[in-house]
Amino acid sequence: MKKTYIYYLINLLLITPTKSAVDVYAGLPITIKSTDLNTTKKCTVSFAVFKDAYDIGGMLTSAQCLVSNIDKNEAVYLENEEKYPNIKGNIQDMQFGGDSGLDYAYINFDSALFNPTYYVVGLTSSKSTSEIILIDSSSTPIELGIKVCGHGIKSGYRCGNLTEFGLELEILDPWTKNQTVILRNVSKVDMGVDGFAPEDIGGPVYSQNENSGTLIAKALGHIVNTNNDDPNHKVLYYMPIDGILANINKRLLICQCTTSQENLKIEEKPTQAQIEIPAK
Repeated sequence: MKKTYIYYLINLLLITPTKSAVDVYAGLPITIKSTDLNTTKKCTVSFAVFKDAYDIGGMLTSAQCLVSNIDKNEAVYLENEEKYPNIKGNIQDMQFGGDSGLDYAYINFDSALFNPTYYVVGLTSSKSTSEIILIDSSSTPIELGIKVCGHGIKSGYRCGNLTEFGLELEILDPWTKNQTVILRNVSKVDMGVDGFAPEDIGGPVYSQNENSGTLIAKALGHIVNTNNDDPNHKVLYYMPIDGILANINKRLLICQCTTSQENLKIEEKPTQAQIEIPAK
């Protein structure tokens, strides 16, 4: 028995591990590090975007996740470096306030290991277990009161109701700490008693509906601010994605597939082993 055990152990040690692309989807935790690697920030990544068939694409998050507003080449890591030790990228573009009033950062990950997907972390229709939901389009709501959901690495999955859109929002500059910046065309969501936390900044915001037993999400934007002063009406503010896409000349990565349960290629969904759902 002992010889057999040693034989198999040696064979396992001789196997050279191969690197394979990792599915990345909206709602995963990220860590952004300064170029000297001495300062970090933890945030949530938003939706996958691309320019054309020749562009592998990247992911969106909030510019507030950057360690510095001067150095736009900061390193970005999927937070669980033990699980994803080779997946890193860099900030390629960012904007915070200014004439457009936008808040976004565009992350370009290692092309050899990065596999962007059209999924977002959500909740099953039974609201009992977390899962990832297909994204079939983006949307700019024009009707107040609709159900809006979001996901952050600190708070997990939560939903509220859209109360205002097209707002100008004055927020504290995250780098100077003594100046304010105006964000424009911001949408406001009443989250009731379940608010979001600062670590959730950059996380995906979306609407969802069920079609033939399959949950479908429409990308709305990403979290840019929260206000939990009123314990009964905690507030989420998000930056609409359509304005960002127009500014960076990219498109949202979506599923162009049937939404019927019979024809949907469920096997293409990232496996449960690849899904890391933070506890609330």
